[in-house]
Amino acid sequence: MVNCELVASVTDSKIMRASSLHISNARSIPLLPLFLPNNLEMSRNKNNIRCSTFTSEDHIGNLSPKERISFFLWTDHLESSLRRYPGSSPERFLEAFDSIPTTGENTYLPSMCFFFLLSKFDGPRPIDILRCYMEIWRTLPEAAKLSSDPKGVALAGTLRRQVQKSVGSLLSLLPTQQTLALTDIDGGKAITYHRLHTFIQNFCLPLDAAYSTNRKPVVVLALPNGYLLGLASLTVSTYYTAMPVNISGGAEQFQRDVMLTKVNAIMVLESEVVTLGLREPWVTAAGIDIFVVEEDLNSTFSVRRVGEPIRGSSMGKPEPNLGDDFAFILLTSGTSGMKKVVPISVFSLVIGTSCVIDSWGLKSEDTCINMMPLNHV
Repeated sequence: MVNCELVASVTDSKIMRASSLHISNARSIPLLPLFLPNNLEMSRNKNNIRCSTFTSEDHIGNLSPKERISFFLWTDHLESSLRRYPGSSPERFLEAFDSIPTTGENTYLPSMCFFFLLSKFDGPRPIDILRCYMEIWRTLPEAAKLSSDPKGVALAGTLRRQVQKSVGSLLSLLPTQQTLALTDIDGGKAITYHRLHTFIQNFCLPLDAAYSTNRKPVVVLALPNGYLLGLASLTVSTYYTAMPVNISGGAEQFQRDVMLTKVNAIMVLESEVVTLGLREPWVTAAGIDIFVVEEDLNSTFSVRRVGEPIRGSSMGKPEPNLGDDFAFILLTSGTSGMKKVVPISVFSLVIGTSCVIDSWGLKSEDTCINMMPLNHV
């Protein structure tokens, strides 16, 4: 983003012209033309501003008169550039992002420009969108971040939904190349991104149609910490709400943990079914299905109902989770009292992951070793 100082002169006519425009630190971005776009209509009523290229006209009122001029100059320049030189490569998206004007203070101007930018590009990398979104978020006024400004909250919500739409599902974030994605050094299991993507794409739990509601089924992962739990967490959270639960505390503690929320199914190794008390009456009374996980030679797994052969789901192919869908439910340790349920949305998950990537300086060729239990908050 670039610092932009704009001094406007307002006349009695409907046209406002910029008497000076200064842009610094722009990378390969030509100076903006010193006139307003032809499709801008402005009256003395600050809320009566329309621009045919911008789809969220209600948010224009968040900008000062000078910021509106800067906004319309920038959007008109971007559209002109895209018309003259068609194409929406990731590199061009980042160049356009770097040209977004700022005032040096926390305002809504960068957010408005970023929203417009997302509407014009179809091919940016999701990780780039997330990084840009986090940078834009820091430019919002504190009132919007604290939800104390209704108009600012509306704009922040609109921007969030646009980012979620651009990022897509967890499956869309997975690469498909033939490089290693997960490995278990002790057990000799390994899976490439290509095979992982294919496995998750074709995954479907044998759930009944009774679960076909607005609420995604909650699936407890009662699996030992390690490769299998990691693979199951990635797979289940793509379509359902995955709830990894510690199984080392015994049957009574496991039951108490499961009953903290409405659970639809439990995925478990067959050797743990009796140990965890999953043949006891409380399971049937709670309407919980038990699915046995069976590892295969391809470093993936299959799932079947306990006591039944492998079969498909009567619900059909599940829809992938999107932004506000809960990907995970985790439990606190309960050291200060009763354990608490912590739902984590897809959007929160990918934002947190992006923050870890940036703070640790991770690259695509790096390998991370997990030392924490996957049910840990």
